[in-house]
Amino acid sequence: MTSPTVLAFDYGSKRIGVALVSRDGAGPVPLTTIDATADVWSQVRHLVAKHEPELLVVGWPRGLDGQTTQQTRVAEEFAEQLGLHTGKEVVLQDEVLSSEEAQSRLSPKLTIKQQRAQIDAVAAQIILEDYLREVR
Repeated sequence: MTSPTVLAFDYGSKRIGVALVSRDGAGPVPLTTIDATADVWSQVRHLVAKHEPELLVVGWPRGLDGQTTQQTRVAEEFAEQLGLHTGKEVVLQDEVLSSEEAQSRLSPKLTIKQQRAQIDAVAAQIILEDYLREVR
């Protein structure tokens, strides 16, 4: 049995990291970073058309004690709009400390600019890894 293709999103007001796990069974990989100040929905629709995911996962930020924050509500709104714009099922996945974990995975040899370009996609990869671990 093949695994479903899933796209995961780490939403931020400047950048949205995107990760992918595809039908071939390879693990989640960082895919790209979307410029959140540009036309987000055309970029998202392009990725969905290209990769044909069965499911979309959005990182769900909450406080360390699980409390709702302003960023929680922003991510929930993004997830709702994502479903409306793509017609795909969208699930929220706790993303506690995903950015910190992403930072630890990046090579210290990268410049700050290179790290910024990759950290959001790596955070989306971690969100996707956590989701897959929970559903298996």
